[in-house]
Amino acid sequence: MVYIRLGRYAAAIQALNRAQTLAPQLPQIDLNLGLAYYQEEDFANAIPSFQRVLEAKPDDAQARYLLGVSYFMNADYRDAVATLEPLASAERQNLDFLCELGIAYGKLGRTQDSTAAFKQMLRAGGDTAQMHLLLGAADLELNRLPAAQSELEKAAAMDPRLPDEHYNLGVVYQRQSKLDEARGEFTREIGLSPGEPWSYESLGKIYLQQGDPEKAQEMFRSALRINPRLPDSLVGLGEALMKKGQPQQALAYLRGAVALEPDSAKAHFQLGQAYEKTGQHEKGQSETAQAARLQSSAREHFEDIMAGKLRAPAAEP
Repeated sequence: MVYIRLGRYAAAIQALNRAQTLAPQLPQIDLNLGLAYYQEEDFANAIPSFQRVLEAKPDDAQARYLLGVSYFMNADYRDAVATLEPLASAERQNLDFLCELGIAYGKLGRTQDSTAAFKQMLRAGGDTAQMHLLLGAADLELNRLPAAQSELEKAAAMDPRLPDEHYNLGVVYQRQSKLDEARGEFTREIGLSPGEPWSYESLGKIYLQQGDPEKAQEMFRSALRINPRLPDSLVGLGEALMKKGQPQQALAYLRGAVALEPDSAKAHFQLGQAYEKTGQHEKGQSETAQAARLQSSAREHFEDIMAGKLRAPAAEP
């Protein structure tokens, strides 16, 4: 418990796991163990701990709430809805709860329930810029682009300096292929939040699409200075360097991207292209073949989802 209060969650997990072996029937140990995993954003390991609490204490609202959110964060939307719905009456003023429940409904195709949850959010939160930002981000998560654009533009008109507001609006425009508008929003977001890498990364992708590898390189490098472990920025930087005729320099970044995200077909494909351009044909063919295998596997996985054989994955950030 001291470790939790100090924010030392890894140490808390170690101590609580030891406590659990000594007293496996105490729900309070499981609750705190789940909370420590939750704070570490290790939702897959938080879930069993909260499940055990609810088995012992079915009316424990805190454990139910944390279990439902853990399911949600782990993209288990059916379990999230089943767990959170019994709390709906008590949480009608809780904006985070309503947002998570509304998104989970949307992921399951329960559009009417999703809309009802978002309407209750607006009633509970009022007609504020922050509320429209929250609703816009929820609609964006569900890829409801016109609704997301409407909410985010309302938020920007009411308060143009909210963090994440222009980034989310930029993503909406980018998905609609309105690249100039998206560029403007990402640039505004950088002015408000220069220490976040995501707008730089998104700008880099746009500059690549628009045929400007020099500016793309600048943006990806800015993102990587903030966080050097961004696979998309590493791939983008490698691609920009290749477009500039510098495949040898691109190799290090593309190898880094594959190391961070070995299941990325794009990273393997771009690495294969760099190997080919540097005369390393055997390695190039190997990476290209791996990219093709990953693409084929992704298609089969998508077909299984469409056929109802698998649970839908979480949306990409």
